[in-house]
Amino acid sequence: MTEKRPIYSTFSWIRFVKDIIFVLIILYFVINIFIGLNKEISINAIAIGIFLLAFIIMIDSKELEVYNNILRIKSNHLFGLFSRKTDIKLSNIKDITCAGKHSQKTDLTQDILRLVAPVYDFKNTLTIKTFDNKTFVYDVYIYKEKLDKVISIIKKTFANTV
Repeated sequence: MTEKRPIYSTFSWIRFVKDIIFVLIILYFVINIFIGLNKEISINAIAIGIFLLAFIIMIDSKELEVYNNILRIKSNHLFGLFSRKTDIKLSNIKDITCAGKHSQKTDLTQDILRLVAPVYDFKNTLTIKTFDNKTFVYDVYIYKEKLDKVISIIKKTFANTV
């Protein structure tokens, strides 16, 4: 059983607001497509509208929560549909690493550059190896600073248990 409040969470208000704005922009286009159908029915418009709605449903954001005894990886989807979580016991983690360049500083730079040119949206990769020889690899839009904090907390737990 987990505690009610995590020791540390990687939830980001900046990312949350960006996702909401992105969804609202897509919804604006979907609504305009379906309003335009009153004038003339177009199979292409219907297909694009359905594709955009499916895209909204598939958008997910990952969040990590560290409790005293587990690491919870949450995959949050719009309105809680298809959301899931994975719990890994801290005592079962053999190694945890992160790789990537996505930080708060690069995220703000990307937002500015995106106004004039397409920019690759960086992700970080979190790799977790367990004592039962399982490897979990997650590509996440969580800032490197927050991932480093999660790893630091978990490694302190390793040090305290040895």
